[in-house]
Amino acid sequence: MFPRRMMLIGVILVIAAIALFMLGYIIIGEEEDYLKKAVRYDGMAAGFTGHGGSVLIEGKISGRNSTIIHDFVHAAKENNDAGTWRTMERHFQPVIANLAGGEVTLVSEFVCDRGKGKKVLETEERTPNSDPVRFTGLKIGAPITAVGTLTGLSPASLTVKYWYSGSADDYMSAVKSNRNNIYIFCPIIALAGAVFFLFGWKKRNIPNPPWERFPGDY
Repeated sequence: MFPRRMMLIGVILVIAAIALFMLGYIIIGEEEDYLKKAVRYDGMAAGFTGHGGSVLIEGKISGRNSTIIHDFVHAAKENNDAGTWRTMERHFQPVIANLAGGEVTLVSEFVCDRGKGKKVLETEERTPNSDPVRFTGLKIGAPITAVGTLTGLSPASLTVKYWYSGSADDYMSAVKSNRNNIYIFCPIIALAGAVFFLFGWKKRNIPNPPWERFPGDY
């Protein structure tokens, strides 16, 4: 490989690693901080003083919810576009969750796509471009942990900022794992970039064979 190209690739990898680290640190750090500061709400309004603030709930999706598509109570229809799942349709509604001391209605404008309890239904349907189609989201009985703003107590209603189909402990562990991953993978990418750059730097004055030369290498 040409020295200048190796140096360029090295610089790109280092910059990408720094950008990914900073972006991940901000996004994951914000979610983790929100989780730590949220007040737990168990569904009992009596004596609760967290109305209007950040609240965390933990429970299960109630059987009182209506299914809206393929046994889902809250779901997104997605297609696989070049390896990335993209939302085609949203099948959303307020979702009732059973808590230890009552119920809460969860209102979210995005699908719950994280956690062991989230469901995925692969279908035979295809887009006009022959891309696979699936449904993902929540079904009755799924465990749910959500954090957001409690907008009402009687009845209880929560506007969701983050949610996860699993226990609160599992949710926090997943967030910590994501944070640890950026501490591992971003330095690896940066190190690879540094190696490319240094290797190219050492070879920069060694001419390439004539059959491998490009105008920029002279």
